[in-house]
Amino acid sequence: MTLHEDIEYLMAKALEYGAKRVAEMPASAMVVDPRARLKCIAPRCANYGRKLLCPPNVPSLDEVREFIGAYSVALLVQSPIPVPTETIERFADGKEADSVDKEAEYWEPIRRSQLEFDEMLRQVEREAFLSGYRFAAALGSEHCALCEECVGPSGECRHPFKARPSMSAMGIDVFATARNAGLAIEIPPREHSWWTGVLLLH
Repeated sequence: MTLHEDIEYLMAKALEYGAKRVAEMPASAMVVDPRARLKCIAPRCANYGRKLLCPPNVPSLDEVREFIGAYSVALLVQSPIPVPTETIERFADGKEADSVDKEAEYWEPIRRSQLEFDEMLRQVEREAFLSGYRFAAALGSEHCALCEECVGPSGECRHPFKARPSMSAMGIDVFATARNAGLAIEIPPREHSWWTGVLLLH
């Protein structure tokens, strides 16, 4: 198949495996911005320095730019995050989500949804690999959620073939990149928040 046919095939597979939106873009249209890393620190994310695939345990921004520069095509993939409508409405009104949103009954469906999204990305990456793209690489939407507690930077990953870094951990501006792909993410969300991942191809 031609590259165009391969891309069409992989986009169809992403939708078959559960994605709701997928778009092709030049890899060069991905936006690497040091401010994406700054947001891991200010306000400080609880995963900063604690997870194997979170800053500062990730490649430098220059290395990330070099990685992306070696690819020609990026497939941006999205699925909705199951955030309750009332929570979206509170954010739309400029109000913070209240403490109930920190409880397990709020977060567990979101974690399950993220795990399903990340598995879908891995499946599409595998399809790309089997189609001859041996350097196909998927980046997820959020910090790795495979383990309840990461072993940390001094440990050895329990799922080395499943774990993937997130776009934001790599210093990629997810919102600007999604906009460049024609799949803009609203802030605050009006209907959906979106898991957003990417598959890099060359």
